[in-house]
Amino acid sequence: MRRPILRGGRIALVLPTALLAITAMVSPSFADDVTPDDGGETPAVTETPVPSAEPDPAPVVDPAPAEVAEPKAPTASESKAAPTSGATSEKSAPTPGAAFTDGVRAKANVVTAAAQETCKANDGWIKLDGLSGLTLTITAPAGKVIVGVCAKSSTNVVTITLNPGQASYTIESGTGPWAGFVNGNGRAQELSHASYLLADEPEDIDEIPAPEIPVVDACGPDNAVYGAVPTGNYTIVRNLDGSITLKADAGYEFPGGADERVFPAPTDSNEPCDEPAEIDAPEVPVVDPCGTGNAVYGDVPAGDYEVDRNDDGSITLTAPAGSTFAGGAETYTYPVPVETNTEACEPTEIDVPEVPVDDLCDTGNASYGDVPLGEYVITPNEDGSITLEAHEGFIFPGDKTTHTFPVPVETNIEACPAEDPTRVVLCTYPADETAPIPTRTALGTIVIVALEDLVDLGFAGVFPYEFTDGGASSTAIRFADEGEVAEDIDAVVCGVEAEIEELPGDVDGEVDGEVGGLVEVLPNTGGPAGWLVPLGAGLVLAGAALVLARRRENV
Repeated sequence: MRRPILRGGRIALVLPTALLAITAMVSPSFADDVTPDDGGETPAVTETPVPSAEPDPAPVVDPAPAEVAEPKAPTASESKAAPTSGATSEKSAPTPGAAFTDGVRAKANVVTAAAQETCKANDGWIKLDGLSGLTLTITAPAGKVIVGVCAKSSTNVVTITLNPGQASYTIESGTGPWAGFVNGNGRAQELSHASYLLADEPEDIDEIPAPEIPVVDACGPDNAVYGAVPTGNYTIVRNLDGSITLKADAGYEFPGGADERVFPAPTDSNEPCDEPAEIDAPEVPVVDPCGTGNAVYGDVPAGDYEVDRNDDGSITLTAPAGSTFAGGAETYTYPVPVETNTEACEPTEIDVPEVPVDDLCDTGNASYGDVPLGEYVITPNEDGSITLEAHEGFIFPGDKTTHTFPVPVETNIEACPAEDPTRVVLCTYPADETAPIPTRTALGTIVIVALEDLVDLGFAGVFPYEFTDGGASSTAIRFADEGEVAEDIDAVVCGVEAEIEELPGDVDGEVDGEVGGLVEVLPNTGGPAGWLVPLGAGLVLAGAALVLARRRENV
């Protein structure tokens, strides 16, 4: 009797059949190499283990590179075999640091670029297109090193960094960081393009060891200090907190690449002092170069004491509290150093300076200009010559202690151009008097000056011309007449009561009352110049007429 197949049973039969059919159609898309190898049989997909750090032997090149088929949905077994990383390489990403250059391991950070389709060609990267073959050697130019390398093979792009940078680097497909550049059979694939990044070659730096610095810790609290620091290729800085900083000189570094080494402040033992600790006074060398009166003490070794250099050249050491020098003394004094080397020093030869000669027009006026300063005393002589006397320890060429420049020779004897006799009349006032001439109240002064002096102050021949010079403001009102002197000018022209002053330059050359090259200032009597005598005579005549008229009335 045929039993009817239940709906659930039908589904149970149909699903496996359908799954088998789909698997048969889809699975070929996951073949690693669709090109038959060894009689047309497709090789099985296997995961190649990460290569060791030692360089692999030269890979065997497949004569017919296989093409990668379009991916299809993997089967359950293939899913287990597939790599779990996000890299596009068919092999697992190599271990960071497995970079090689000329057989020497270099530090490298490997970056497998899953989303990057090509190597960079910007930001300093130099790209090499159109490559073929399994290896590529990149050599840095002089003064540069390679710090980054990128390569592409098939669809795989890998970028690494090199630290330290390398002068030369070889990319080997299928080995080291490039282990993913293989096909499904594990054979290396050719490179398609690459790029590299350069950096300046680092300077050669010598490593210097950090010195051992002794700690001086006398009894008592808070008195631990570092002793003398051995000299070396570094600068010594003693800090206020008691620590010491050593700064490496250029071209040197401390272990670990540090350019400075800090010694922290020493820890004090704080041991109590049962009895005053005795300090030994150190030996201080005396420095006494050639010559006399120059003996001095050299550097005082560091220790648990204060150092005072006295004005007379002696040195006094003061022990800290709880310590003494030999014999219980709290201080120790080095006497004034004794002179031991009194041998004369070899003098230093100095050059005779060049001194210019100033020779203006006309004759009898040639003279030396300024003498450059140097290791000598300058003495101008009455006849116009100059004598230089070298300082002690110096000589002029020829072992001479003096050098004399002879009387300067006259070279410019042409006559000087004649002076312009034209003069100008000025009204001068205090510098703070800025009111217009008619309203000024300050006492003014009438002055006559040479035209050339006024031109130097900006005068262009147009009157009136106002200007300020030194402590006075002035107004040029007109040209002076030939032979005219300041006393001849009516003070009214300046708008206020004025004094009269005549400066050198008048045609007569001399004026009565001249003092120190200037004419005495004559007070203005109040009336216009030239009116006083006629007015007085008129008043006398008028008085006489009145007297005569009175007599006639009385007759």
